[in-house]
Amino acid sequence: MEISAAGKSIVLVCALVAIWASNECSAQIRPVTIEETETIASPDPSWPTFGRYVAVDGDWALIQIDRSVADPDAETGTRHDGAARLFHRTGGTWTDQGLLGPVGTITEWVKTGLAMKGGVAMVIEDSARIFERSGAAWAQTGTAASVQGPDIEIQNGRILVPRISSQWSSYVYSKSGGVWQREASLIGHSSWLGDEPPTPSQDFLGTRAVIFNETGADDDPPVARIYEPSGSGWAQTVVLTPPLGTTVFGPFTALTDSYLAISSTPESGSLLWRDLGNGTYGGAVAALRPADSVMQPGPNSATAIEHGGPYMFQRNFSHDRNAWVINVFSEMNHVATLTAKNGASLGGSIDVSGNRVIVGASSDNTVRVFQLPESFFPWPEVRQDDFEQSNAGADWQPAAGSAFTVAQSGNTHVYRQTSVAGNAASALPASQSNDHAIQVEVTPNAFSGADRWFGLMTRQTDASNYYYVTARSSGTIQLRRMLNGAFTTLASAPYSITTGRKYRLRLESIGTTQRVYIDDKLLLSARDSALTQGRAGLIMYRTSADYDNVLITPNAFTTIYSRDFADGQPGRWSNLGQGAWFAESGLYRQLATADGARSVTGADPDDQIVQVRVRPTAFNGADRWVGLMARYDDDSNYLYVTLRSSNVLSLRQLAAGQIQVLSEQQLNVTPGTWYTLRLEKVGTKIRVYVNDTLRISHGDNTVYGGRVGLITYKAAADFDDFLAYRP
Repeated sequence: MEISAAGKSIVLVCALVAIWASNECSAQIRPVTIEETETIASPDPSWPTFGRYVAVDGDWALIQIDRSVADPDAETGTRHDGAARLFHRTGGTWTDQGLLGPVGTITEWVKTGLAMKGGVAMVIEDSARIFERSGAAWAQTGTAASVQGPDIEIQNGRILVPRISSQWSSYVYSKSGGVWQREASLIGHSSWLGDEPPTPSQDFLGTRAVIFNETGADDDPPVARIYEPSGSGWAQTVVLTPPLGTTVFGPFTALTDSYLAISSTPESGSLLWRDLGNGTYGGAVAALRPADSVMQPGPNSATAIEHGGPYMFQRNFSHDRNAWVINVFSEMNHVATLTAKNGASLGGSIDVSGNRVIVGASSDNTVRVFQLPESFFPWPEVRQDDFEQSNAGADWQPAAGSAFTVAQSGNTHVYRQTSVAGNAASALPASQSNDHAIQVEVTPNAFSGADRWFGLMTRQTDASNYYYVTARSSGTIQLRRMLNGAFTTLASAPYSITTGRKYRLRLESIGTTQRVYIDDKLLLSARDSALTQGRAGLIMYRTSADYDNVLITPNAFTTIYSRDFADGQPGRWSNLGQGAWFAESGLYRQLATADGARSVTGADPDDQIVQVRVRPTAFNGADRWVGLMARYDDDSNYLYVTLRSSNVLSLRQLAAGQIQVLSEQQLNVTPGTWYTLRLEKVGTKIRVYVNDTLRISHGDNTVYGGRVGLITYKAAADFDDFLAYRP
């Protein structure tokens, strides 16, 4: 919606994102959500711990089981038993095949582990045993000495397994003359011998092995060493060291044909080095970084990384799901998130065979199996409608009895439904999909009678089948399901609803999770799988309402960064320029007024909504300002909106160091006054709100991401309640 005259158009900037090895600009990449297709539960309750480690090889799965047994001969009176349980998939069902190898007694000096690929398996319980499959039968065919888990890798008939030694080293085993023998010893620098295994993470791809070396006993820095066969043995070919300024390096690592990944900080994501061929790797050019990476607790970007075919799999904490998930990357592009149907956290053991992914158990002792699609193309689309076009409303399909029209409302247009006689609805046929979320700005104008409501719907196939949310005049919000004409309330909560007030309402149906947000806050959540696909739309009962700025996205609400500063800590920010940033009294303050100051955070998704409360406290000269940034790439490229001492609200773009004024309007800016500033960049639209009133709307055709943040120029300010998310 055009509120003010548009300024200069934004210069088209190509995203620094390689799409399937292409550097061309592309449509936005939105990761799909994939829930498990199958689960494997423990068949024997006498083994209470199930799925600490897992492996998969086609239709075969190998799962670690553990138990504690009373044993008067044990030092503590309790013995720790471990074993590997074998499962075979037939007819879509995983059936128990019993133990692969004997039960082992595990002591503090035994690091268990298992792996299975290409009909070869290694199991380490009390000792290391090698098994091979012939048809449907498995038999032990070898042993290995002085090795331990947990990270064992098998590729093309070779086994890479950590050594028990005083160095960060591993052995390569292969079969020669029908006998499993040690082929090579891959030696790293000296380690601190203790209770932890000397090789915490490694990977094997073709004939390349990567072994991560933590800080050594002789103060050797952490490195990743790559080894390859050379002549009659193996040789170290590459040593990768932390990039300058890296505070966390490793220990998790993985290889694909094109890249090597090593975990780092949540802010940076796991670092990627490109394989340039000829035994060389390019510098850390990108990262495995989901949109919510900065919200992950702890110092590391991941708690596990694994490769499978062209993909890398990384275990991350999902802030909005409140659970550990597995994120899937193609090169540096986040293409999918694996989640549990019941919302449980996924474990840290990951293995891949073809398009099948097995993930170890977390708190619920359930191993989950996921099926990747043959392709992630085409990317799910983002749709939006601000009802400003000449054919506004033409794409929508109102239900019989509805009275929808595009109407003028102040300086903008809305999709208005005026009838209060009964049910009214309008769906968007182009939104047909399995997973989607619809977010709108809606203002109720009139309720006819008691307990009337307005709302949204998802997965609508006809008038008798859909999920919907109702914001009711009686003061409740309900999440409901209409199934074959019968409704069920899935969740509800009290919430005051009045006419004339604008509400930002959102309904999500992503997998089996149905969620409701109001004014960017999660209010309701339920799990239901009765409806699997359909359209998104608007719905109400005996209510007249205005709908505007409709967003229909294929993903869940994803917090890029959120901070209220109540704990007196600034959180995860990078401070740039000449600022003096600090947290105090529940606020994030910037006191320097001599020059420009910036504080940035977050990952870099294409679509971003950024909001903060800001109070300018001092301006040093004329036309000084405070503001909000999105799509920050570097100090010469970002989008920003400013509240200026010259009483101007200005939307601007800094491109290659050149300022471009996109749109401006008059707005009184008073030091000591709080303003809620909101900047939205979604698809081809940029919108700016002040105190929840739309002030600027601007067309934009660029597709690229960047970080988010706060900015001032020769001005001091207090900031609070920062929120950035991908809708």
